[in-house]
Parts: sequence; structure tokens; C-alpha cells
Amino acid sequence: MSDQQLEMILKALSEFKNNFDDFKKENKEHLTRIEETVLRVEESQPDDIKAMLETINRKLEDRDYELQALNN
Repeated sequence: MSDQQLEMILKALSEFKNNFDDFKKENKEHLTRIEETVLRVEESQPDDIKAMLETINRKLEDRDYELQALNN
């Protein structure tokens, strides 16, 4: 192989390494954002469930009061 061919291969490998490093950095940032989102969802989930159960409870109590009024 000539020196020119070796230089071309070295340049291509160097560009590939830079592109791969950029790719890794971008993916790490994406994964970090995804992980943060998942953690936020996991943290808020109990509050969401509690709010839904409280709403269901209020609706059931309202129905109980309606039934009691009809029975009296």
C-alpha cells in the first residue's frame, strides 16, 4: 500500500471515530432524558392513582346519598 492510501484509511478511521463519539454522546443524552422522564412518571404515579381513587370514592358516596334519599 502506498502512503497516500494509508493516509486515506487513517483519515477515514479518524472521521469514523469522531462520528461514533458524537453518536455515543447524543445517545447518552437521549437515554438520560428518557430515564429522567421514566423517574418522573414513576414518582407521580402514586399521586395519580390516589386522585383517581378519591374521585371514585366521591362518586360512590354521592350515589349512596342518592340511594338513601330514594329509600327514605
